[in-house]
Amino acid sequence: GLTGLSGDAPPDFRNPVNLVNPVKKETEVAEIGYYAVTLENGVKCEATATERVAVWRFTWPEGASPRLYIDAAAMLMQACNQKLGATVPESSASLCKKRRGMTGYKKALGWTPYKLFYAIEFSEPWAKIEKLPSNPFQGKGDRWMIDFNAEAQSGRVAQNSQNLNVANVKILPIANANSKWEKGNGELETVSIGTGNTSTMATVETSLRSSAALRLCVKNSLEVRIALSTVSEDGAVANMKAEAEGRSFDEIRSGCRAAWNEIFSRAQLVKGTDDQKKNWYTALYHLCIQPNIQTDVNGRYRGADDMIRTAKRGHYSTFSLWDTFRAAHPLYTILVPEQVPGFVDSLVAFGREHGHLPMWTMWNGEDHCMVGIHSIPVIVDAWKKGLLTGLTGLTGLSGGVPPDPRNPVNLVNPVQNKLLTLMVQSMINNDGENQKNCWNSYWENGYIPYYPGVFDKHHPQRQSVSITLELAYDWWCIADFAKLIGDEDTEKEALKWENCWKNVFDRKTGFVRPRAPKTAGGAWREPFDPSSARIGGSFWSDFTEANSWIYTWHVFQNPDALAEELGGREKALAKLDKFFATMPKGKGRSSAEGGLVADGNLRRGQIGMYWHGNEPSHHIAYFYSLWGRRDKTAALVGKICREAYLPRPEGLCGNDDCGQMSAWYLFSMMGFYPVNPCGDGYVLGAAQAEEIKLREGKGEFRIVRSGDGEGVMFNGKVVNGFKISHEEIMRGGVLSFE
Repeated sequence: GLTGLSGDAPPDFRNPVNLVNPVKKETEVAEIGYYAVTLENGVKCEATATERVAVWRFTWPEGASPRLYIDAAAMLMQACNQKLGATVPESSASLCKKRRGMTGYKKALGWTPYKLFYAIEFSEPWAKIEKLPSNPFQGKGDRWMIDFNAEAQSGRVAQNSQNLNVANVKILPIANANSKWEKGNGELETVSIGTGNTSTMATVETSLRSSAALRLCVKNSLEVRIALSTVSEDGAVANMKAEAEGRSFDEIRSGCRAAWNEIFSRAQLVKGTDDQKKNWYTALYHLCIQPNIQTDVNGRYRGADDMIRTAKRGHYSTFSLWDTFRAAHPLYTILVPEQVPGFVDSLVAFGREHGHLPMWTMWNGEDHCMVGIHSIPVIVDAWKKGLLTGLTGLTGLSGGVPPDPRNPVNLVNPVQNKLLTLMVQSMINNDGENQKNCWNSYWENGYIPYYPGVFDKHHPQRQSVSITLELAYDWWCIADFAKLIGDEDTEKEALKWENCWKNVFDRKTGFVRPRAPKTAGGAWREPFDPSSARIGGSFWSDFTEANSWIYTWHVFQNPDALAEELGGREKALAKLDKFFATMPKGKGRSSAEGGLVADGNLRRGQIGMYWHGNEPSHHIAYFYSLWGRRDKTAALVGKICREAYLPRPEGLCGNDDCGQMSAWYLFSMMGFYPVNPCGDGYVLGAAQAEEIKLREGKGEFRIVRSGDGEGVMFNGKVVNGFKISHEEIMRGGVLSFE
């Protein structure tokens, strides 16, 4: 099956089997490109991989019967989907004639329904295979029990084993048999298998001096290779052949390790504590697990419209954009810039195939998770950094915004720029499947009102304030792009919609707040508690996994305008102080409130109202630096790095969310962070390690720290501002915190 999402809550792509066998935890080995553990029954399991092929090696204890259970139906599902039943409504499989593998297909339901094609290859032929009855709940998924053992007594072996590869066969004595072996180690050098005198049996000829009761069995080690494809079974077979054929388990393991070490060589923590080094390379590994390649080795993939297409630079999925647009994608532009065009091509192609740019893609589908269209800042950031030459995903797109009387947006034809057109269309069009961003309400009110809601007419609109703020940021990115390409009309119109964040900011209280529709007077919701995300004690929330305290700072495209709304920079700094000192009210915690804990029992990663375990807080500590107090940013960032990231299994204070938590750590260890992910430069904090090196050799960029990091120098010159540019980082040099 598929590997589960990295550090994310939904259970999709996890494929557990029903036959659970506990592991011996003390035997567990986890390395780059390799995992091993021994089960309680004594079976050693080892795993490695290529880009498209998983490779397993199983070793059974001496005398055990080598058997595998393969379940193409099992998968975890969210509770809301379990009631559907029949999680695998379509499935098929074909057995290979040489008894060394199978190919198959399944369609699975879940957060995003997907089609999976696979090819499985065994290093040994099976002796017996049994197709098990389908599980009614799981639907039509195929389940198999495969026996790789062949037994015989009195020198005989079952006929269905006569084609065993004798190079992998050994003769063992049956317990208490009255016989002596030719060799002291209990294994003969030669064994020949011939056809017996009857049609039902085969004979085994050995060089034993006397007849004996014998047991014939395959070696106790078995390799299993599983290739995947979004396109077809033939695609999976081709992937297997291209990436794994003729390579041993250890050769594949070595190649996987070398590929990862090449990535690690681009970002080295040269001098630091052991804990820092463990955290650093773990974070770098988690950052680069995704996005996931979707193309077969021939470049073909299944598009969002279920059509088979071809991508020249690879097609990727698993874009957890509400999380990763903040820091993960900006970090990709530094560490793996050659991959970024493929990522953006994938986002653009998805928009062409689906009708709007993605919110959160998984496999080849849109799951409409979270809010905003944050593929837009990812695309614009890459364009501004010069990484989008030769986009192929735009093929087939028209060059202008078509008139749509439903959407009263007076956008001038954006100079036939296809990319800008696609971004604007994604912001103003409702694709009929998802009303989560409430486009029409945004146009009618200049904000998303809390009532009525599109999810449940008996409840207020969920996350109304967060949606308003997130859409405002996406409009700012469009305006910035339009400005850079010289489209002044689109820039002006987009800035009007970006400015809508002020419509949910209440100057009287100093917080962003939910409002009623203009048709109902536009009044602020009462009662109002900025520390709570709940609506009238119900489950529903005005904010996305946070509260008003946290989302009030969600104006990273224009911090100075936010400071002005708060009464000036000094008052804004005072409010920041209060934010990091104010304790949540009530008892316990809830995900709707961003994981905050009340009653004075702070969690790791919680500083007052700040909760590092979820993304809406991630940029807030850097606002101090933007407003002239880099010392406070440095102190807070240091505390978070030390306390919210620990080198142990439960070391993160929240979900890694497809690399975003890891990206925050990597940036902050280096001493800077992309507060505005689509902005100009990175806001300075203070490096947390003695020395970090990016891109060893030509273009090398080094970060060094000595003392408390109070002063900052770049290439020997004092940095007077609060930022370092992307161009300076990519040109190379030395950034010193002294």
